[in-house]
Amino acid sequence: MSNIERYDYAFDPEGESWPARLLRQVAPQSSVLELGPGAGAMTKVLLARGCNVTVVENDPDAVLALRDLGVEVIEGNLESSEW
Repeated sequence: MSNIERYDYAFDPEGESWPARLLRQVAPQSSVLELGPGAGAMTKVLLARGCNVTVVENDPDAVLALRDLGVEVIEGNLESSEW
């Protein structure tokens, strides 16, 4: 398993899992600040719904994957006051 695969999870955006229920609270075309998105499982759904997404992530592999999605990426560790 690569470093980034540890973040990979599948879910049905229309299902009853916690990510699906959370995403249903976000109106289409909203501006979203996503903290610690990993490789972007939820980010992809937000983008598909026309949202403008900015993410804060500190894992270098995840940062690369998120940049490939075209979102604004802020590299920072939220557990540190240095970012």
